[in-house]
Amino acid sequence: MKLVPNTIISSKYVSRDPLVLGGAPVIAGTRVPVSRIIFLLKEGYTVQSIASEYPHLKESVIEKALSEIIQNLGGYTNVRPTL
Repeated sequence: MKLVPNTIISSKYVSRDPLVLGGAPVIAGTRVPVSRIIFLLKEGYTVQSIASEYPHLKESVIEKALSEIIQNLGGYTNVRPTL
């Protein structure tokens, strides 16, 4: 899938919309950036503690969004590695 700037990309758990946070990937249906979730994990937060910081996000949604991110790593940016 090649991403085109200024297009809406949506999946079950992660979406990109140029009108939401400048097109940064977010947890679908929210304004919570994927980058924030990854940052918190890097800082030692658990999925449970992230869910307590964002009570509107269920732990299962965070886990499924992370799985989707890992499966599509690189697909949420306009930059693709060349082989």
